[in-house]
Amino acid sequence: MRRFFMSIAAAQGNLGDIEIRRTAVDYMRELGFRPVVFSGSMSAEYVDAFDWEPTDEVMDSGINFWRAILSDTVRRKRAVIVMAPGPAVLGASAASVVKHSLLVTVFAVLRMFGTRVLVLGRSIEVRSPMAAVPEKILVGVADVYAARDKRTCEYLRGKSRFYPDLAFGAGVSDGAKSAGRESARREIALLSLRHDRPVNYASLRSIQSQFSANGLDLMACCQVVEDDSHNREVAATLGIPYVGWDDDTTHRQQESAVRALYERAAVTVSDRLHVLILSARGGSIPVMSGSSSVPKLRDSLEPVLAPQASWMDDATGGSLNLGHDESARISRGMDSAAAELEDLRSRIKEAVMP
Repeated sequence: MRRFFMSIAAAQGNLGDIEIRRTAVDYMRELGFRPVVFSGSMSAEYVDAFDWEPTDEVMDSGINFWRAILSDTVRRKRAVIVMAPGPAVLGASAASVVKHSLLVTVFAVLRMFGTRVLVLGRSIEVRSPMAAVPEKILVGVADVYAARDKRTCEYLRGKSRFYPDLAFGAGVSDGAKSAGRESARREIALLSLRHDRPVNYASLRSIQSQFSANGLDLMACCQVVEDDSHNREVAATLGIPYVGWDDDTTHRQQESAVRALYERAAVTVSDRLHVLILSARGGSIPVMSGSSSVPKLRDSLEPVLAPQASWMDDATGGSLNLGHDESARISRGMDSAAAELEDLRSRIKEAVMP
């Protein structure tokens, strides 16, 4: 059985990072490839959040990981390297530019020996034009370069192509479908905010009033462990219930808790990309929050769902559509995203299969 190689090392306590990496692993596994993954310093509990099989290989040693890649390359086993999905800041430091350049050079050499390179769910933030040069070379080296926002494609051009974020997965979950998507059958609204952004309580109280007028009780929840204390404070200030991430709660337990909430919520307000996507998969209407000057959410979501927004720099919170028509529109967008990801899977198959 052919192997593919990917790093799952990411931010500890971020369910969105796990979701997109798990999806990439599933895509390759369905094609008959066995995963060899690098976990680095990630905790055993984080690693356990993935659905591993007995024959899968999880390595915490970078040396052993690259030795396995070189072994398959030398023995002409047509190895496949999958770059872990997610954002990349190009030019954050001189050291990061050097590391990125070396990595792309290694990929180019391995490509000459028959190794396939897949870049999935990529998003770039360019802080220096020179730092973007290796990324443009990577676009040419990669067999597939799938970006999760059109801004990345417009900057890189070449073979780069836009696809929805991998977290869109198979669209709306079975649980959400069985529960029905009608907003009237759901009685809560959810709020989940990043810990590193300012909060406009006038805006939050305004949308809280809108939710209350529609018979919805606002709750707060946490999908990223770093956001826990911040969301706990927001919930206390607004006087609303909070489902947090306690110290003894595992990734799997927290994922189960928030997914259950998403399938109960009529609407979810967040400035976290994957909170909005996963809540939409649970049947909730996603509403973008945070600062309107930060493009991340709009870049990834507007081409797919064109969701509503309640920006923190608008004290009124904006007027939101919480009706069945909006729920149905989001559902259609989710189905469309799932179809586009099926096309990506077909492209991956064409690139890696003999």
